[in-house]
Amino acid sequence: MVYRSFLQTYILKDPEKLVGIMSFGLALCFSIVLLLFLNDVAEEKGVLVSQRSIEPALRESHDEKVTSDLTSDLKSEGEERRAWYFRPPMIITYAVLLRVIAKGSVMRFLPVYFAQVFEMSPTTLTFVVLIAQVISVFSPMACNALSRAIGRAQTMVLVRIVEPLSFLIFAVVPDEIAAAATYVAFLGVPVGTRAIEKAVLMDYVAPKSRARWSAVETVNRGTWAGSAALGSYLVTSHGFPCAFGVASGFVSVSIMVLASLISFGNV
Repeated sequence: MVYRSFLQTYILKDPEKLVGIMSFGLALCFSIVLLLFLNDVAEEKGVLVSQRSIEPALRESHDEKVTSDLTSDLKSEGEERRAWYFRPPMIITYAVLLRVIAKGSVMRFLPVYFAQVFEMSPTTLTFVVLIAQVISVFSPMACNALSRAIGRAQTMVLVRIVEPLSFLIFAVVPDEIAAAATYVAFLGVPVGTRAIEKAVLMDYVAPKSRARWSAVETVNRGTWAGSAALGSYLVTSHGFPCAFGVASGFVSVSIMVLASLISFGNV
């Protein structure tokens, strides 16, 4: 109650404060990620390929000379040098930050949405979430099989399309059954790509830096919580359709950013 009173009194009535809080949070997130990545650049000494592309025997040797020779061979074959801000770790980070900002802005209000718009009881909503959790158990296995067939980047993009479509359905389809089915898909299906994203990220990060990159997840959780202030403002001032529409836009941009991984070939 104290938090809600503070939010309504000092934040929601002053949009400039809300923008300031969100801007500070985003700047902090990107600053931390930038420091992590620049440190990786110095340690990798210009290695342009993923750890997965190196033969296991070479990867385990940790011999800088062997790595340097391998990099030179790849350059001679026409391997394109990528700018530091357009490498897979940063692309995934951009996409995840945009996604958690969008989802965090409305996730906390979805139970309220179902209760107010459809008068759904807590018991029914709990049953819907339970079905989604069951699906989420099998989703990673299905995504893994799909990634072997069409590629990891393609799988991440294809499966994540469920999220912006779900937000659009929440915004424009006033049907309880459709909304409940969409909620099940929204909670159960996209979670299957988390392991793939983590695997791609670790493939392109120096082994000694993987713990620091894992710390980015902590930043993501903070962004998830902070973006709820944006969702609260949109729901209070403009209603649920506007909040879901904005979230759909953010997630759509996130997917477009993630789609740039396809240009790397067999990521």
